[in-house]
Amino acid sequence: MLRVSLNYKGLVGLCIFSLFIVYYLMKNTSQFSKDIKYTMNPMLDYMGANLEVRYKTGPNYGADKFIHEVTIINSGDQDIPHEGWSIYFNSLHLIEFDTLKKNREYSLPLCDFIITHMDGGFFKLTPDQNFKGIPAGGAALIKFRSYQTASRSYILPRWYVSAPDHAPVIIQSTDDEDVKFVEGFNKMEKWKRSSDDNADPFTPQERFARDRIEDLVVAPMKVLPTPIHFNVNSKKIMVLDSSKWCVCCTNLPSNIQNEAKRIADILGVQHIPGSEPCPPSQVIKIIVADVEGVPSSNEAYMIKIDDSRETIIITAPHEAGIFYAGQTLLSLAERNGSFQLSFPTGTIQDGPRYGYRGLHIDVARNFVPADEIIKIIETMALYKLNKLHFHLTDDEGWRIEINGLPELTQIGAVRCHTETEDTCLFPALGSGPNKDTSGSGFYTADDYKRILQSAVANHVQVIPEVDTPGHSHAAINAMEVRYREFNLRGDTAAADEFRLIDPDDVSTAMSVQHFRNNALNPCIASSYKFVEKVITEIKALHADIQPLTTIHMGGDEVAKKSWEGSPVCEKFISEEEGFPYSNVDLQEYFIRKVSDICTKHGLNLGVWEDGALKSPDTVPYEKSSIPCDVLAYSWNNAGWSPYLANRAYKLANAGYKVVMSQATHFYFDHPHEPDPEEIGLFWATRYIDDRKVFEFMPEHLYSNAKFNLNAEPFSSEEVKNMRDTNLPLTAPENIIGMQAAVWSEMLRDVTKFHYQLFPRLIAFAERAWHKAPWEAEQANEWTKLQDWRDFVNVVGYKELSRLRIRNIHYRLPPPGVRITDDGKIEICSKFPGLTFKFRTVSGDEHSDWSECVDQQPITDKKAIYEFVTTDGQRQSRIIRL
Repeated sequence: MLRVSLNYKGLVGLCIFSLFIVYYLMKNTSQFSKDIKYTMNPMLDYMGANLEVRYKTGPNYGADKFIHEVTIINSGDQDIPHEGWSIYFNSLHLIEFDTLKKNREYSLPLCDFIITHMDGGFFKLTPDQNFKGIPAGGAALIKFRSYQTASRSYILPRWYVSAPDHAPVIIQSTDDEDVKFVEGFNKMEKWKRSSDDNADPFTPQERFARDRIEDLVVAPMKVLPTPIHFNVNSKKIMVLDSSKWCVCCTNLPSNIQNEAKRIADILGVQHIPGSEPCPPSQVIKIIVADVEGVPSSNEAYMIKIDDSRETIIITAPHEAGIFYAGQTLLSLAERNGSFQLSFPTGTIQDGPRYGYRGLHIDVARNFVPADEIIKIIETMALYKLNKLHFHLTDDEGWRIEINGLPELTQIGAVRCHTETEDTCLFPALGSGPNKDTSGSGFYTADDYKRILQSAVANHVQVIPEVDTPGHSHAAINAMEVRYREFNLRGDTAAADEFRLIDPDDVSTAMSVQHFRNNALNPCIASSYKFVEKVITEIKALHADIQPLTTIHMGGDEVAKKSWEGSPVCEKFISEEEGFPYSNVDLQEYFIRKVSDICTKHGLNLGVWEDGALKSPDTVPYEKSSIPCDVLAYSWNNAGWSPYLANRAYKLANAGYKVVMSQATHFYFDHPHEPDPEEIGLFWATRYIDDRKVFEFMPEHLYSNAKFNLNAEPFSSEEVKNMRDTNLPLTAPENIIGMQAAVWSEMLRDVTKFHYQLFPRLIAFAERAWHKAPWEAEQANEWTKLQDWRDFVNVVGYKELSRLRIRNIHYRLPPPGVRITDDGKIEICSKFPGLTFKFRTVSGDEHSDWSECVDQQPITDKKAIYEFVTTDGQRQSRIIRL
């Protein structure tokens, strides 16, 4: 008993002693942590201010293919320690793709750094145990492989440094929207996608040959988009006295009266209330009736301008037609850079080619404030565009407030520095670690309603998109935070209510944008409860302003191998009688279930083309068993591949309502030129310029195939073979319209957004509204050239000034230039009416900018010259000759 007693006492003493040691260590470790924090904060600040990052892209072909170099220079006077910090950055491509597709970490050979793929395009560089630090004035060289990078905009800004439990600090040398820390693309193996790529940056001489066209000196008396019949006498102008003229529509409904008042407001004349009779003259009179001589449409209108009677008569069957008549009058009044209340006499009869003339705007990748969206809607109306496809959600952000699911915006609408995504999403696309950039933001219910109100006033239908089942990283992460919060409260029913994943799913799916398992699970009931909740709340936002009729639910780019490792899906497929038969059927199952929800709520369903096509054979889902109308948006015709080019016709023939949104012509996130200094992606085509958009012929799809993905021209025989061997269109009535798209991966501020959109959007509006007489399988090239000449003169002399007064930061094209043998400058712009400047350059020095005109003599033919296009306020990209 004594031995036992002594052992017991000894054990108690040992426990007390151990607790003391633990307390002592914890206390001192805490103090040590504070000391580290105290010492690392100044160092992180020092690194942010003094690290000079130099990024050198690798060649896209050859011996060193895809090897990129990052040099980190310590330009200050302190040594940087060998551990305790990491550098974070974004990349559009998956770095070290062979390894990081399977593993999250990789020790970079010979670099003493470990690279970690956090998710998507977010990466971390951490010194390994062999790293020696960076002495003052020293540098560290990091090499890694990254995929094709043929332009500066592919490298993303706002790299930052951080340490555990420390605030992040942006590396100032990378905090630059022009990403000047990236070395120039001065070799063809850098600006070409591959050795087979035929695209080169345009030289000034090549641009001159491409853009040179007759300068008409003034804008033709013309409206864009072009009316069907425009029979006016530009030499016989009727001038209106704003104090005497009025707009009148006696005894017509309030909606017509509202349009009448709007026309009065934009023209600056009086509006006579609807109960009063119209005066016999000096009146813009509105009549509600069908329009003769044009296809039947609510958007058709006729304007008769009669100077002998001093009347303007607007005839239209619907308020939309009256609205567009007002836009035509406004276009006639806004000319020569000013507003002139005068109109050519004659008759205009007009109506749209397509009922669907859309613009897709991605606000998920980079947020665009509500006021800017309203400005875009108002500008869409100028050019008679009537559908706003509003891409509100994606992997990188959820941008709309949903009543009852606050986590979607508390978590899903915010990007910040995190390694867990418990409080925000990872930084993405160069947004950096802070919450005050375009990476964060959302539309409150009131914001969204303001957008809807603007859309109603401008006759634009808003089609919101909630991208599912793929592209759902933001939603999945937000709902996982919600799940954990309710679980902590012990409310497991609420936790599971809107959960979007199978927690036991071990799939290895990776999306095109490098997100792991970013598709919500189609085998669990809570996914559909989530979808219906979101649809219900968005429908409620629309209810009193613009009742929702169509909602787009995505359906695109679901990663291969999604749900293959989900026990829930395995059990679901095995127990379900009949369809779905295998994992490959699950996306179709999801779309059909969502269509049932849409039908229940009286809605049409919109999907991207791959949301209506079986994989991998791209046969359309059987439409007859889908209860609601489905709008299928045809987009992926990259390089006019035979596997891709016929999808629009496949879907139309199968009964889907098809919107033509071909990426080769209408994806305005692609660059204007194949130049490494232009912003834009190049996966579908090397570039999309205004003329390419203008010349698109939607009724002759395969005739639009001019170049393949390597910028090699198709021969006429190849185009004929494409027409003969591809699926013909047997249900043309199912092609309901066209849509341009601007995806925002590279567009972190509104000026870049405008730059990519305008003036290409005017060319798009021209084709969506107006069928040109030259459109045919074998286009009349002479007539087309004359039409193009008139178009660019109207844009240069008139439309750009209309955009400018509305604070639209449209792109100014660089000039085309050549020097003649007798020493004269020949210079032109794609859009006549713009002006030019030039200067001489010697080494790092240059002269002041001077005005430059066509046929201007030069004094030194051997000098180096730089040129820009200018509109008097801004200038184009600088070119050198």
